[in-house]
Amino acid sequence: MRTLSIVASFLISSSAWADGVTNPEEMALTAKVGAEVSIATCSAGYLLTKAGNHAPSIRIFEKCAAAGSTQAMTWLAYMYQNGRAGAEDPQRAAYWDAQAAHAGDTTGMLNWGIDLLRGYGVGRYTVAGQYWINRAADAGVKSAIELRAAQYDLRVVTPDTDEHKFKPL
Repeated sequence: MRTLSIVASFLISSSAWADGVTNPEEMALTAKVGAEVSIATCSAGYLLTKAGNHAPSIRIFEKCAAAGSTQAMTWLAYMYQNGRAGAEDPQRAAYWDAQAAHAGDTTGMLNWGIDLLRGYGVGRYTVAGQYWINRAADAGVKSAIELRAAQYDLRVVTPDTDEHKFKPL
């Protein structure tokens, strides 16, 4: 019976091959750009960006972030911080870190706290930065715990950071 179901599913899925199409558009990851928000859609954004296909991944992550996905928010922050969406955009990176932090994401809390301590994409606000790092540390984020223990010395968590990149506004 199992063999029959495997053969049947192969025959059904191979109908596109009968037309000579081995990579139908609906099977492409980029087809997820217009899809409804789901874990599969948001995961496609991750796969696309890891493959270097950043433009569609940005559109997917923006959709997922608008639907409340904090993972998409932190990915957007990363992409804007590192120029994966065109030129580096510190303000957009900080915006998405803040969104993730305020939505309760512990990675977002740590990153938003670091943005505030650095003044990256926002003004420099030491007390607010420490507040968000403390929230992440209290939630068990190892890097936040280490950063707090080092009295918020950012070299503890980002020793190889290119400091000119993080000049305050």
